[in-house]
Amino acid sequence: MPAPVHILISLHGLDRWPIDDALEPLGLKREIATVVVGFSEALALARGSDLIASVPERYTGNLRDGLFSFPLPISLPEHTVSMETGPTKPEAPEMSEGRYQAKPK
Repeated sequence: MPAPVHILISLHGLDRWPIDDALEPLGLKREIATVVVGFSEALALARGSDLIASVPERYTGNLRDGLFSFPLPISLPEHTVSMETGPTKPEAPEMSEGRYQAKPK
């Protein structure tokens, strides 16, 4: 059986993720078929193919509906995911600072 082929999510032009750093000491490396700039793009591509998208479970819940999900077989360091936005609308006072930050439990 051929090794699975992955989608690389490159938010800042990086060609590696912490998952790649965790695989390296095990002598493993992901085969990357394509690069996208976000989690939703990766999941949309995975949905219509046999490619694998490694995305944070906590931030992609509804986007993963209908897809097979499983935990990674390796441990990864905790990290912060931030969302940035432009000027807020008056009806969204909870975003008045223009930034929302979520940290893993």
